[in-house]
Amino acid sequence: MSAPRYLLLSVYDSVKNSKRNVRNDYIFSTDGPNITDFGGFAFYKTTQGYNRVTSYTFNMSRYVQGIISRKDTSHLLQLSAPGNDSIYYTNPYPNPNTQLLYYLNPTIGNDPANGRVRLGGGTHSRFRMRMRIIFSRI
Repeated sequence: MSAPRYLLLSVYDSVKNSKRNVRNDYIFSTDGPNITDFGGFAFYKTTQGYNRVTSYTFNMSRYVQGIISRKDTSHLLQLSAPGNDSIYYTNPYPNPNTQLLYYLNPTIGNDPANGRVRLGGGTHSRFRMRMRIIFSRI
């Protein structure tokens, strides 16, 4: 069994028990979601003792910048491998008033029941999750 081709990083909405987009970074346009910029596609790399490990990266720079500079709310994030799923979408700053429901079908996400992923993280010695922040002083 292979890893999913796409993972979705989203905000968990505990009130609606649903997914919301990571504001200012996961953006929908007329061409669909910007998953090539935001990230989530599987890529392979080699690491100690393993010659092929599936990895995923996400670009959350605007989300983090909003928390720091505009005092936006920091939300609980969740990671999923969407098949036939939906996400509530909020427009990016400065127009966050509109909320729409978008459907993620297999052309955007994954084929249903295809792929599994085992995540490292926490105290896992080889496969720690990392958040790398690159900044510049202005």
